[in-house]
Amino acid sequence: MTPNVTLVLRKAFSPSRWLRKRSRCCNAPKSKVEHWSRPVPGTYEYIPGRGWYMIEKDGFGPLKVRQAVVYCQVLGRWILQAEFECRSQVVWTDEGKRIRCFQLDDGVTWVNCWGMDGRVKNAPWDRWMLDEKNGNFRLMPQQEQQHWQKRTELHSSHNKPSNRNFTRPAARRPKFQTYYLYI
Repeated sequence: MTPNVTLVLRKAFSPSRWLRKRSRCCNAPKSKVEHWSRPVPGTYEYIPGRGWYMIEKDGFGPLKVRQAVVYCQVLGRWILQAEFECRSQVVWTDEGKRIRCFQLDDGVTWVNCWGMDGRVKNAPWDRWMLDEKNGNFRLMPQQEQQHWQKRTELHSSHNKPSNRNFTRPAARRPKFQTYYLYI
């Protein structure tokens, strides 16, 4: 059997491949355990290939079931996956369209931050609110947007975190899961 010329030339002109170790088990990422003050004070574990999980709550002891933690690009911080799923919902607008919205921290404002392909759009996002009359979502008027923005800024200035230098995971932030929205 003759040697493959391409493989021989690749080895000959790539010195970095000459002394490469065959075993990759030593270079495999290892799990880490860290204590965070946010999103919920407790102990978090990084599982390679799966992400971050909360394994123990401060004052409550270890959890029976690990809770996944995801990075929310809309809020710009880490939140529990269960909270993320509660805050993101597919809703009906006044025009009869289905859109996927995410609820902000004020509890009233929803933003349409996902595009037709299911990826996060660039900010600024349209702000929506629930219409009490018919139960559908409608665009928030400019005056109400300014009102809620001022209220949120005032609220956030009083609730500054006590530990500004909370630990961030060293691993790369996971992206949102891909959701497809059919309209």
